[in-house]
Formats: sequence, structure tokens, C-alpha cells
Amino acid sequence: MQEKYPMQEKELHPLTYAKRRRNILNFVLYLLLAITILNFSALLYVLKEKNMLPFGKKPESLQMSKEEGKPQKKIFKPVVKAKIQKKENKKDKKPASIENTEAKKETNKEKLLKVQKTQKEEKSYIAKKSSNFTYFYKKAKAFEERGDYPDALIFYKKAYKENPDTDILFKIAELNYKLKGYKGAVKYSKKLLKENPSYKKAYLLMAKAYKKLGKEKDAILTLEKTYFKFPEDKYLLKELAKLYVKTGDIYSAIQLYENLPEKTEEDVIELAKLYEKVGDKDKAAKLYIQALAMDNGEYEAWLQDKIKALSSR
Repeated sequence: MQEKYPMQEKELHPLTYAKRRRNILNFVLYLLLAITILNFSALLYVLKEKNMLPFGKKPESLQMSKEEGKPQKKIFKPVVKAKIQKKENKKDKKPASIENTEAKKETNKEKLLKVQKTQKEEKSYIAKKSSNFTYFYKKAKAFEERGDYPDALIFYKKAYKENPDTDILFKIAELNYKLKGYKGAVKYSKKLLKENPSYKKAYLLMAKAYKKLGKEKDAILTLEKTYFKFPEDKYLLKELAKLYVKTGDIYSAIQLYENLPEKTEEDVIELAKLYEKVGDKDKAAKLYIQALAMDNGEYEAWLQDKIKALSSR
């Protein structure tokens, strides 16, 4: 019986295996060579596209622009001309210090113009105010002279707004008093004294206004403050003495009359009356006798009768 696969029993020649191996090696070498050539050619292509090849490079003057498709010529600027232009530019340009000084001059001119403008505006405003003040003050005086105190008061107030003078403010306080606006007289007198604490008339007017309002204590305090500032003012002392008498403080009134410098006949008579009120007859009689010696015939008969009456009691 024949065996299957008789070919398997045949032996191959040993050189057959060597030949096969050589063929495989050749194939691998050719394959590697082909791959290397392909890679090298690809690298060359890339370098050529990027214009990085050291050979075969076109000059820049003949290169084609991608957008226009025309050769672009390189423009070479002469170095000398560029230097000349730079020098000219330097000549044209002004130094920073000069520019700063010119800018400062301009700003100073602007400031000067502003100052002149404001001065002109102030002058025109002052001129307008002075014209208004003159008109208002003249009108106020004219109304006051006519006895039209309400209108005079209105125009004095307008004049004071244009020219805040303390004498005008006293006029306003005084007209309030004359129009029986005693609260207004006190108000404007206080305002005046804040501006000018040595304005004596304002103290007296305020005291009189307080007296009319029935505020004798406030009137006394006002006059006492004034007395310490102006101790030699006779009118002030007499007014304060009258207030002392009205409030029952006769001894304070006597002290004020005693301190009066250079007493007149009327002062001596008033002091005699005060001593008579407190019951000091001898002192009163002596003062009446002193007044009689000073009299020019006006009070002679009355003084003689007063002296007789006091001596007979």
C-alpha cells in the first residue's frame, strides 16, 4: 500500500535555503533605499517651498509676489540721503525745552486773559452795583425827609444789600423803632453790633426798644454792657439811671449821677430828686442850693420853694 504525500519524503538541497535568504535581504535593502529616497525628496521639496535651499535661490529683486504675480524690485535707499533727511528732520523738530517754554507761555497768556476777563466783569459788576446803590440810597433819604418811613425803610434795605454799611444798618434799625417795630429794631441792632461792637448808638437804640417792649431787665443789661465800654458817656449814664429808677433801684441811679463828670444844673436837680426819694432831705437841700447857684433865672422860684419846703420839714 502506497503512503500519502510522497513529496515530503524528498529532501531539499542546502543551497536552496541560502538563495532564499539572499533574496529576502535584497528586497529589504531595496525597500529601505526607496523609503530613504522618498524622504529625502520630500525634505528637498519642503525646503524649496520655504526658500531655505542654499542653491537655486532666486534673487529678491526677481521674486514673484503671490498676490500680484509680478516680480518685485527691491528698492535700495541711498544711505547719504537718509542721513540728510534725518538731519533735516532734526532741524525741523524743536527741542523739548523750547516746546515746554512755549506751552508755558501759552498757558500764562490764557491765565492772563482769564484774569483780565474776570477783572472786567468785576468792574462792570461793581459799577452796576454802585449805580444801583446810589439810586436806592437817594430814594431812601428822600422818603425819610418826607416822613415816609415805610418806603424809606424799603429803599434803605435795598441800598444795604448793594453796600452793607453799618450806618445804613443803623438807619434800618432806627426806622423800625420809629415805626414801632421794636422787635425789628432789636434784631437789626444786634446784627449791627456783631459787625461793629463799638457802635454805641446801636446799644442805646436796642435798650430803648427793649424798654418799649417792657423788657426793662434786658434794657438794663444792654446799657450796663455799654457803660463798661463808654463810662464817660453822660447820655448813656442818664438813660441807665432812668431805668434803675423805673425798676426801683434808686441807689444805683444815685451812684451813676454822682459819677457824672461836669454836672449841669439839670443833673444836680435830678440827683437832688433822687436823694429826696430815698429820704435824705439834707443832701437833697444842699443839691437844690447848688442848683440855685448855677441857675440863670429859669428855675429860681421853684428851687427857692423846694429849699424852704425841705428846711421846714
